[in-house]
Amino acid sequence: MRVPLIGTLEANTAEVAAFPAMDSSARVQKISSDDANTTMIRLDNVACMDSDGGRQEKVFDFCGPGKNEWEVTFTDSRIIFWHPMAETGLFRNKPKIKAGKATAGHLYYNSIGGLSTGYIDDDTPFFSCCCQRLDGALSHILMFSDIGTLGKAAKELHTRISAFLEKNGFSNSADNIPAWESFLDNMWKQKQTDLRATVPFAQLQKVANSRM
Repeated sequence: MRVPLIGTLEANTAEVAAFPAMDSSARVQKISSDDANTTMIRLDNVACMDSDGGRQEKVFDFCGPGKNEWEVTFTDSRIIFWHPMAETGLFRNKPKIKAGKATAGHLYYNSIGGLSTGYIDDDTPFFSCCCQRLDGALSHILMFSDIGTLGKAAKELHTRISAFLEKNGFSNSADNIPAWESFLDNMWKQKQTDLRATVPFAQLQKVANSRM
């Protein structure tokens, strides 16, 4: 079973498969010097969408009672998602504050295959990043807020990934570089068409399907 990239995690758990390590306060634990240089942006909502064989499915989506409750943190090697509430019970009942639990996920830059911007409808812009899972499916993390805040998040992630590329190597193929370099100039310019840019990285890592 392929799990969403974001889910309920418990305090004092180690990093396992696709999920980050959590500290004693149920926050994502810093694990290397790459996590020292950070920028955090608050967003209204985060969702996960999987694409597999032409079929798209929303696999994770919840909002807290207020705005700006999602903390999205950018480090030198990964993007981290954290929310203070957690889903509880077998039937994914309404999220609530629960001691020792939070909702979190992360993606390392060497697993992010592309960035996208667009509109769900005329009043709902989104920004997303995607990765490929071990079973071949594409998993997308969609971020929602006002367009100014989303623009800051997009610029931060694009800049961080670009620095990662400079350090670790671009793809041998130059086909994707122009779209990558012009991505920030073209975000949300057309409401009817999503903007997509492939990350021109030489060796993308696939992401695990489960917590095992």
